[in-house]
Amino acid sequence: MYLDLASSVSKAAKPVHGFSTLAVTFFTLSMYQIATKSALQSSAQSSVRVTLITRSTLTSSHQLAERLVVLPDKPNVLARRVQIRPQHSPNFVKLHNEGYVSWAGSRARQSHLLAWLTWELGPLFKEHVDKPISERPFKGSAMVVNEESWSGFMKTIGSDPYVKEGIWDLEKTQFIPFRTLFRIGNEGK
Repeated sequence: MYLDLASSVSKAAKPVHGFSTLAVTFFTLSMYQIATKSALQSSAQSSVRVTLITRSTLTSSHQLAERLVVLPDKPNVLARRVQIRPQHSPNFVKLHNEGYVSWAGSRARQSHLLAWLTWELGPLFKEHVDKPISERPFKGSAMVVNEESWSGFMKTIGSDPYVKEGIWDLEKTQFIPFRTLFRIGNEGK
């Protein structure tokens, strides 16, 4: 069964954000091995192999000028943030689909047996609560973008409703050089 799966995954695998087809295939198979009960003893060893292989296949030509951007909200903007969120969200989905935003927020979910992780857009909170959106304690947003400069970032997001409406405190925003060492595609969404 494992060899049949290996053959199927190898045929279906494609390069993902700078990782070779071999790395994607190996990662998928290793995650399958980890997920099966018979492979529990070798799961730690598999995890190490995955990390080493994927890191070694990321070439300098595929390195992105990534930045971790932390955008705190201004005080007392929660009601307005929630009100204009329907205009804000499609903009970031578009930027994500274009590859400009690698991820936003920090909510991951396991999408199927082979353990691909997909990122869902989401804000930063003061605390985790299970409440309606209008009652959640938002405190800002976080994202990883593929951008060299602050001015380029501002040009790209300058028309976003959260910028135009003064939701984000741009003076307190952190624009930090960042490098993703391990990247997983968003197949299976």
